[in-house]
Amino acid sequence: MTPASQVLLRQQQLFAGNILLAGAPGDELLDQLPAAHAWCWLADTATVLQQRYGQRVSSGTLAPAGTYDAGVLFLPKARELSACLLQQLASMLAGASQSPFYPELASSLPIVAIDGTMRDRLKHSQVQAQARIKTGTLRNVRAIAGYVRDKDANPWVIVAIINHEKMQLPLDVLDSLLETLYLQQPAKQ
Repeated sequence: MTPASQVLLRQQQLFAGNILLAGAPGDELLDQLPAAHAWCWLADTATVLQQRYGQRVSSGTLAPAGTYDAGVLFLPKARELSACLLQQLASMLAGASQSPFYPELASSLPIVAIDGTMRDRLKHSQVQAQARIKTGTLRNVRAIAGYVRDKDANPWVIVAIINHEKMQLPLDVLDSLLETLYLQQPAKQ
């Protein structure tokens, strides 16, 4: 059993009722928690768990319907999960840009070099005021997600997460990515 699963079992008295295990590990955790439901993003993991636990396992990018008293999120540092997560976030942002609520969403995101957490970044760059970016920071993790207009006013969605335990995480890498995207040439079709 994984260390994360062991910790959850030691603290299971904190969780009463139905538990949603999002990104559930493929171990015997569901045997130990009979009221738990697993939700997996990766089809391979979901298939293995569904063979063993049937209806107690869901897969896909949308959370399973139901009422849960608690939720536990397992985020391993698997490349497959990271790629899936980035793709789903980018897809969600692209879809949101077509929504009638897009103006409200966009206005809630900091404008590069103008306000919010992006106020002091890229002040003297070409991408200044050309992107609306949400930033995220955890120990050893830096992230950006949002919308960029390139130099020809073409819209782009960007999602980037840097997660590495042994590196200093300079914002320059993410800022450079925004500048590069601003200078991007649109693909010929």
